[in-house]
Amino acid sequence: MKLHGFDTVLRNLNTEIKKIKKRNTRGLLLALIELQRDMEPMIPLDEGNLRASFFITTKIPSGVESADFRGKNASELQTHHSAVVSQFRAQVQGEPEPTAIFGFTAFYAWYVHEMIGATFQRPNAEAKFMEKAIDRKINGMLKIIAEESKI
Repeated sequence: MKLHGFDTVLRNLNTEIKKIKKRNTRGLLLALIELQRDMEPMIPLDEGNLRASFFITTKIPSGVESADFRGKNASELQTHHSAVVSQFRAQVQGEPEPTAIFGFTAFYAWYVHEMIGATFQRPNAEAKFMEKAIDRKINGMLKIIAEESKI
């Protein structure tokens, strides 16, 4: 017995698997952008550098890796941001698809995030801004990822 067209079927299957991986990465990216939008009003704001330091990196360039820093430390923050994002971009390249790494590069991000009881200048700003946004958005984020993963 001889099989005809097996190479074509295998090639088409591999093409579809690559498309699914891209859709999964797209789903991760869209879910994390949704998280960022929800979190944004709660991020304490002085010059906007903490907010600007948010990044998302995947194997596929996302465009959510750049930052617009302001103030006297802008250059230092930009250099640090670029170094951290480059480090995570290199790390994600070695991970299986789909993979995304996200967070804040501002060296004080963790400290501000954990300032429970602090009063911030921005009206809706609060401690645990990322943690609370994840708690609020996790089901919606999973739904976005699932929708993007459908064949």
